[in-house]
Formats: sequence, structure tokens, C-alpha cells
Amino acid sequence: MVLAQFVALSSVVQPGFWHALSDFKINDYRLSDDAVPISASYSVGRALTDRESGSVVDLGATLAVGDHALEPDIRARPGTVVVRGMLKNFNTLEDFRSADKTALFNEHVEMMWNSITVSRSSAELSSFLLLSFADLKHYRYYYWFAFPAFVAKPSWQISHAWSSAADHFSSDTASL
Repeated sequence: MVLAQFVALSSVVQPGFWHALSDFKINDYRLSDDAVPISASYSVGRALTDRESGSVVDLGATLAVGDHALEPDIRARPGTVVVRGMLKNFNTLEDFRSADKTALFNEHVEMMWNSITVSRSSAELSSFLLLSFADLKHYRYYYWFAFPAFVAKPSWQISHAWSSAADHFSSDTASL
């Protein structure tokens, strides 16, 4: 049997997000350091052919945070899925660096777990955590992403050969 393995997400912060965060920090957030909801878009990986060598280069899936991330109702662009998360912006670089990231991560995981076990909702399964510090005077931004994932014990194993999703779902069910 083949062991099921998952590829880690890579994160992309688009420059427009930092502008939106600066505006939000000045006008709404101010000195608060409470966590606020944020949205991002998840796009599937793709493969490109290298022009020189002709070999195929795989580009993994990405989670992109853009300029509309702090808006409550964000729409998915074609080929992407909206993912909800939490943003905690610190007021000083020292607070950001000395924050107990493990405790914040565990708090986020606990929220996800309660969503599943208490609310019986799977909406938080793809949730993420973004910790940041925005130095608005010098236009410097520091950030740390966390992508919690539950681990199956024992590990999942694939007992049959891989097959296409189209073999199991109709085109109406499997569309984005």
C-alpha cells in the first residue's frame, strides 16, 4: 500500500494587501491587537514546461492574500477557492518577535477543532493564521503564516490505484 502524503501550501502576500492593512490599521484597527477575520484565495498547482530544457516544472498550490482580504464578502476568481483565516497584527516589532506563536497556533487549532466537534461544521478545516507587524513609518512588514492540519494516526494508506474524480462524481458535483 502507498502512504498518502500531502504537499505543504506556499503563501503569497500580494503588495496590495500591505496597502489595505496600512489603511485598516490607521482608520479602523488603530492600537487594537485583537485577531480579525481575513480571507485569501487558494489556487491549485500547475505545471509549466521549461523553454530551454523542455522538462516539466511543477508549481505547487498557493494561498494568496490580496488587497481585498480584509473585506467581509470576497468572491473567488475563476480557478480559486476562498479560504477564511484570522489576522493578528501586533503594535510593536518586539511584541511580534516575542509572541508565543505556539500558543497562538494552538488556540487557532482549538477553534478549528471546536468547529468540527461542537458545531459539526467543516468550514474551518482550511483555516489559516497570519501574524503580522506593520511598521507604517518605514513601510516595513513582517509576517508569519500558519496552516494547521490534522494528522491521521495511523497514517492513511491508499489501497487501490489512483483514479480520476470524474470516475466518482458528476461534472455538476465536481465543479468549482
